[in-house]
Amino acid sequence: MRQGMSIGTLARRAGSSVQTIRYYERIALLPHAPRTQAGRRLYDENHLKRLSMVRNLRSLRFSVPEVRVLLSLLDRNTQSCTDAREIATAQRDRLRAEIAAAQALESLLSRSIGCCEAACAVGSSGITLQGALANMVF
Repeated sequence: MRQGMSIGTLARRAGSSVQTIRYYERIALLPHAPRTQAGRRLYDENHLKRLSMVRNLRSLRFSVPEVRVLLSLLDRNTQSCTDAREIATAQRDRLRAEIAAAQALESLLSRSIGCCEAACAVGSSGITLQGALANMVF
């Protein structure tokens, strides 16, 4: 096991920032690293694995409290994955709802663009940009 990684090295290896590492330490998602007599943090491979796990969970848009629960399940070596599955299912359902909302917005925006294109095509027949924008469906 590699010992004595600086915070900068940990940040580079994890694809993170020093500020993010300090934040995760402050909110207890990442355990505090031991310090040298000079006060420098010394990280090891376990910190890197934990940081990578946190980053992966956050990239899946799990909230900080959800990440904390998932990490505690991992730390306790819980054999049952029921709690983790419930948290993941809830996140998937939220994501599906966001996707549906985004698709509805995309459809609305496409119709609005169609109104602008129609106004531009007619152009000289008296339909102005202001009129086209007023007819957009919002």
